Amino acid sequence: MDDLLVNIASQLKNHLTNLHKEGYRYICVAGDKKELLQVDPIQIAKTDGNQKDNQQRRSKAVVNEKPASIDFMGGNDICSLCPLSVSKQKDMVFGYGSLNSKLMFITETPEKVNNSKTVFLSGKSELLLANILRFIGFELNNVYLTYILKCVTPSNRSFVSGEIDTCKKILYRQIDTIKPKVICSLGGAATSALLGTVDSISKLRGKPIEYRNSLVIPTFHPSYLLRSAQMKKYVCKDMLLIKKMLFD
Repeated sequence: MDDLLVNIASQLKNHLTNLHKEGYRYICVAGDKKELLQVDPIQIAKTDGNQKDNQQRRSKAVVNEKPASIDFMGGNDICSLCPLSVSKQKDMVFGYGSLNSKLMFITETPEKVNNSKTVFLSGKSELLLANILRFIGFELNNVYLTYILKCVTPSNRSFVSGEIDTCKKILYRQIDTIKPKVICSLGGAATSALLGTVDSISKLRGKPIEYRNSLVIPTFHPSYLLRSAQMKKYVCKDMLLIKKMLFD
């Protein structure tokens, strides 16, 4: 029995070592009390001595050759596609991150915190997304983060159909220009608006869908995971699928 346990431990160690070399930083286990949100990204950066090497190894697989900045407005400095853009012009945000990435994330709208700073996601939701990305060896700054709607809405409300129809013209230009290999839509609202479907996110998540020469993989929104931690295991599966599709 002792020899069997030693053999199992040795095989497990080798397997984990190989996963680490491939860029994995976390393993999702159903019922695991150590949530992804509780991982300290600063400590990981200090202890992960191979992080730079892993990033260099991945770069050719996840980077497109694009300029540092792109005109998504087609030469127009001011958007006037809908009343919201006119009234909230100062809060218009195209996105964050790398324009050279082959991985794009799409959520509903920009969020405004403390009535001043505009962010992709706020508070714990953004921290959770950052840790989920580290699970497959990425950082927020080497993927591209954008929205269905480019303007902050009053009181951070959800978008309405007329706003979606007009703002998707900009989103199309972003997708066609950046040419991501994989698009991950976060949450039911963003996925429904992007794909024009009424199917639930539970039905759509984890299933690749061809879209404008890219593959969309819907998954749960980080804010939903904060309320339903038991669903994180499904997001982990979706992220592993995304990583596989990026490198295949």
